[in-house]
Amino acid sequence: MALITTLLCGGMVAWGYGTLAAAVGVATAGLLAMKARLHTFAHQLSAQDMQAALTLAAISLIILPVLPNTAIGPPPFDVINPQKIWFLVVLISAFNFSGYVLHQIIGTTRGIALTGLIGGIVSSTAVTLSNTQRSRSDPQLSGAYALAILLAWNVMFVRVLVLAGVIAPHVLSRLWPIIIAGGGSCLLGSIWQAKQAQHNEVTSLVLSNPLELGAAISFSLFYTAILIGANLARSLFGDAGLYLSSIFGGLLDVDAITLSLSELANTGDGISEVTAARAIGMATLTNTLVKGGIVIVGGSPLLRRTIVPVLILISSTMLAALLWPW
Repeated sequence: MALITTLLCGGMVAWGYGTLAAAVGVATAGLLAMKARLHTFAHQLSAQDMQAALTLAAISLIILPVLPNTAIGPPPFDVINPQKIWFLVVLISAFNFSGYVLHQIIGTTRGIALTGLIGGIVSSTAVTLSNTQRSRSDPQLSGAYALAILLAWNVMFVRVLVLAGVIAPHVLSRLWPIIIAGGGSCLLGSIWQAKQAQHNEVTSLVLSNPLELGAAISFSLFYTAILIGANLARSLFGDAGLYLSSIFGGLLDVDAITLSLSELANTGDGISEVTAARAIGMATLTNTLVKGGIVIVGGSPLLRRTIVPVLILISSTMLAALLWPW
């Protein structure tokens, strides 16, 4: 294959694609240099690992694209979007599998924690669902799963600050004490849990099935039920109060609420920066409580004992910041 690739690179140079040929050549040389490591990694893969990888590819590249990307059903079921719901299944499964792979490469605790940190950029809810489900399968690793969840929550707090700062910088001056209160508490919990997880590192444990598709589907259906309930509440109460709708919106998504309220604060006859900041803070707190509820309902006993104190600390500090007279 290296010889054939070299021949094709020569052809690309002759056809005027010298830059592409150079890139392919460097990539080929890199793969050849890593051949021994890649062979070692390949020998560690079991038939179950290959089946999990193929299943992940199938649900991502075959099932996901063919699902309709539109809402189905009358209100309050109009929040049911088959493609978005299945995308959550794909996210949870991908986080499970990536955590398993990183466990094989860099170790249990660091691998799982890294998936939480990176996954929080995409969806802290999916990270929470994924690691809560895994804590039931591998309760010995509940400490590592708790660390991954807390790291994803930390990323969520940072994301709220960034989004609000980009859209409405004047809102950020009122918002940052609320978000820093919750994010700082979460960071303290993460540091404490990182020390605990490192102290209790498990090196000889073999993880169970790297891709538990049934559990991922179950948790996604549970999240869909939350979506329907929140949408039903909004349809019953309407938008009578901005804070009420922020709480309902926080059940669904923090980013959308942050962007919409920041934009409202930018308009001439819109809401004040204090109101926008408090509403965003309430949505963020609500979303954190929902994810904490997911852990309490579906997590292992050790995961619950680890997350609940941090959740109480986050809630207390954010409530104090929200109720502080400005």
